[in-house]
Amino acid sequence: ARATGDGAALQELAEATGHVGGSAGAAALRAWLAEHPDGELRPVLAAMRALGWLRDAAAVPLLARTLNEHLAPPSEAPGDREMGAWQRPVYLAATAAEALGRIGGPEAERALLAALPELADFQAYTLACGDHPWLVGCHSSPLHYRLLEALDALGSRGAGPSVPVLVRSLPMDKDRALLFEPDSYEALTARVIQRSGRAGEVVETCLAWLGDAAAARAPDLWEAVSASPHAEAHIRPHSPAARAAQELSVVCLDPAYAPRVRAAAERAWRASESEERSWVCFLLFRALGRLGDAASVDLLRTALAGPDEASFGFHPPPNHWAYQAMPPFFRAAAARALGELGDPTAVPLLRRVVEGFGNATAVRCAAAEALGKLARPADLPALSRLADDYPEWSTRRVLEEARDRLRAAAR
Repeated sequence: ARATGDGAALQELAEATGHVGGSAGAAALRAWLAEHPDGELRPVLAAMRALGWLRDAAAVPLLARTLNEHLAPPSEAPGDREMGAWQRPVYLAATAAEALGRIGGPEAERALLAALPELADFQAYTLACGDHPWLVGCHSSPLHYRLLEALDALGSRGAGPSVPVLVRSLPMDKDRALLFEPDSYEALTARVIQRSGRAGEVVETCLAWLGDAAAARAPDLWEAVSASPHAEAHIRPHSPAARAAQELSVVCLDPAYAPRVRAAAERAWRASESEERSWVCFLLFRALGRLGDAASVDLLRTALAGPDEASFGFHPPPNHWAYQAMPPFFRAAAARALGELGDPTAVPLLRRVVEGFGNATAVRCAAAEALGKLARPADLPALSRLADDYPEWSTRRVLEEARDRLRAAAR
């Protein structure tokens, strides 16, 4: 394979060596990488990963050098960026970080931690990997992800000085999928920050942005937690309060903060209708569900029982937003949180929401999911009728799954 330059064969050989090569295989992989620093990308990445699988401590200097030399994303390069022509340095650095995390040890951890403050804006890496310029804030950077993954695997507690870098690197865009649960990148970020010992500082600083007069803000985090990624397609980025609400919903895992998060959510909910209000309520409601704050049930039920989305009117075609209600629809997050908090007294309200077609699909679907979590065997006949006749498919599927779980439990 080396003689013919067959990239696919070289990749397969590197992968096989990573599984069975031992110390001799590791030495051969190091030698090949040293001889072919500009080799075809896939075999080079496979060789670095193989060194990680072999836990080859002798490879740490080579991998650390590769990481450091490719931290800067290209601002321009020959070839079509959207077809991957700019991605090489990003994936070289990311794969070096991945391998260092597998090898472990103090030297590898030091190399990973030293890279964090040298990172460019995460959007520069997503752009280099083919993302559209309007959407660079939607996706996590492969390099950031692999660095966090490696530090998490090592149980590193040393990321404290770089926490401002980490919170700035959380994707957030109005075209990005908005989930109730944290995605894998958010979960990694939260764990690395928790181990750094600075999660409380992040939460306090976010609460300060959200109007908590008692919050103690950290000077190096004040701008970091409120800085929104680029949002060109929407003219303006998120407001500082909305960004802080997102950061809090990701990093805050301590139920002791629940009363203050609830107070911030109630302040936002009582504010005038606005885009910022919708984002802050959505993100803080999802945080309350994750924190298991039973005292939030009344607020969540009141928010869910509020005006449905249709009551605000509709946009005429061809506008892609059907409702004039301000997205995101925070009542969906309220419904989901009620299911997570496990209060069966919410069942009648959730059923009314599912049955009310003035509620947006996202709200009805979230209410159906919560209904499935809270329903008891006595609710099976009503749930079955609802599932059998429901005319909208995504919500009907959730109802059918809930019905089937109840039937199985009753057997």
